[in-house]
Amino acid sequence: MIKIILIILLHFTMYASNTLIITEDEDLVDASPYTFYIQDSNLELNESDILTKKDLKIPSQNGHLGNIQGPIWSKVTLQNESNKYRHFIIYNQLPGTNYIDVFLFKKNKLIKTHLLGDMRSLENREMNNRFSAFKLILAPQEKITVISKIDNYSILNIGWTIEDNIKFIENESKFLVIFGLVGGIFFLFIILSFILYSFYKKIPYLIIALYLINTFYYQFSIQGIVHTLDMGINLNFNTLVSWTGAPVGAILLLFFAYYFFDMKMKYKKTSYILKFLIIINTILLFGFLYSSYIDENYFLITTLLTGPAYVLSIIFLMIIGLFMNEIGSKYYLLGQSIMLIAVVINALAITNIIDFHNSYRYIITISVLLDVVLLFIAQSLKTFKSIREQANAKRMLIEQSRFSSMGQAIGHIIHQWKHPLTLLGTSVMLLETILKHDKNNVILQLEKELPTISDSIEHMKKTVTELSSFYLGNVEKISFLPLEITSNVVKLLGAKIILKNVKIKIHIPKTMTIHNYEHIFSNIIIILIDNSLDAFSNKENNTITIKLELINDK
Repeated sequence: MIKIILIILLHFTMYASNTLIITEDEDLVDASPYTFYIQDSNLELNESDILTKKDLKIPSQNGHLGNIQGPIWSKVTLQNESNKYRHFIIYNQLPGTNYIDVFLFKKNKLIKTHLLGDMRSLENREMNNRFSAFKLILAPQEKITVISKIDNYSILNIGWTIEDNIKFIENESKFLVIFGLVGGIFFLFIILSFILYSFYKKIPYLIIALYLINTFYYQFSIQGIVHTLDMGINLNFNTLVSWTGAPVGAILLLFFAYYFFDMKMKYKKTSYILKFLIIINTILLFGFLYSSYIDENYFLITTLLTGPAYVLSIIFLMIIGLFMNEIGSKYYLLGQSIMLIAVVINALAITNIIDFHNSYRYIITISVLLDVVLLFIAQSLKTFKSIREQANAKRMLIEQSRFSSMGQAIGHIIHQWKHPLTLLGTSVMLLETILKHDKNNVILQLEKELPTISDSIEHMKKTVTELSSFYLGNVEKISFLPLEITSNVVKLLGAKIILKNVKIKIHIPKTMTIHNYEHIFSNIIIILIDNSLDAFSNKENNTITIKLELINDK
């Protein structure tokens, strides 16, 4: 009971003195409730003014000021109440802040300065970390005042977190491992998207890959990881990416819907609204570029418009997912619903409509991963349906080709049967005449005519066999000899070849094989030869040469 009373009295003393008292047992302290601030839009103040200024305010939401124009001056006083030296890491709660100037005062005297922020090089930093951070050693009972000047394009957080040095390293190591795993998942999905695009040639897979790349860089940028890696990326560009992530993401999601729902062909009127939203987000994208490199005065208005434009785009995508009866639409709708919820929560927190928590910074990352998984499922269902339809169409085409070629083959067979049928008819008529008028010579004449009859029947049988072989060809891909197929076709068209006085020259290696549809290959050869025969006149030296060569395995 006495301990509880002492703690209450201690906290009352802390608030009353406006000093953050750090006890021996505290390894992690949020300094936001003890941090006072003032806006300095006219750039009139300096660190000494803040040290003595009395009209400073306390932020209402854990140091998060939302969309406000800087610079902002803040002040927090720390005191080590323990009897031992404490080694702390003090860091601003918002990674990715552009400029933070830190001034450490002891007994109203400036003892150290730190120039932090993502728009500054890491060379002169005390430590390389994703946060704007610095080390602080507090002696027993020592009191330090931290004054900072924070300047960012729009979103500001003046909250400082004070953490034990060892605990900070442990927690950051855990964070980097987790974020590394998340980054690995992003990378795998990016590779998978490019593979599926190269395999199926479906544009939505390419859009998913670009959407993931944009989100990957955006998340690693706003978490300060890209700046920490110090890969030589231009600091202005790195900061710009963190602001353009939303309009670029919206543009890619809108393009995904355009191709996923085949709007150009099926929903032309709806596509006009979609194109209008793409234009709005594109204008905002160029607005960020203009304000970053030409006139910074337009940055705030561009920032204020980006959130509503993104939310409007997601709502539109949800509506089309709800009303368009396409395969995979339910998964698409669920993905956009998750995105909308995440975006709304994040926007309300950023604008201080609801309490801001650092965990909200990760809600977009999680929602994007869920959205991508659902988009993959939706597009895969549509791709598999398309593959089935193509397979069915191919089977129908093969059947149609088979019936077409059958009709052509029957025509050629009828043409080839004219001569043997004539011979058969002549032989039968001759035998009938002899049987009626000269019965004594029937046997002799029959012996003369039987070879002719047998040859005619054999020729007709062979022709029918060739037709059966041609028509009942395998509908699956097999390995076959193109020389054999071509020779059979030439035999099938033998009568027409003779009538047209055409010589066929075949130059195909005996051992050459082709792995494909035997029936379609036969049909191609028969059409080529037949069309060539029709093009010939009845003059001499008509020649068709058929030649196959293997060049570079083709």
